[in-house]
Amino acid sequence: PELPPSGIQITVDKVSLNPGALASGTVTFSDGVTGKWMVDHQGRPGLLDVSKPGYRPSQADAQAFMQELAAAMQHM
Repeated sequence: PELPPSGIQITVDKVSLNPGALASGTVTFSDGVTGKWMVDHQGRPGLLDVSKPGYRPSQADAQAFMQELAAAMQHM
């Protein structure tokens, strides 16, 4: 699927199966690297099961991810 203008695409799971997660879903970064994200009960986001070991998104991707995540959480 085509990425939105931010370059980041996230989905939100209808039910979070991660213990301790308030919400979870998937993310595709602008360079095509994918992973699972979660937000814990204290509001801290984290990445899990990233398709590229040791991956760290660029500063622009990290910022766009946080913006997309905040927007998705508001719609929950």
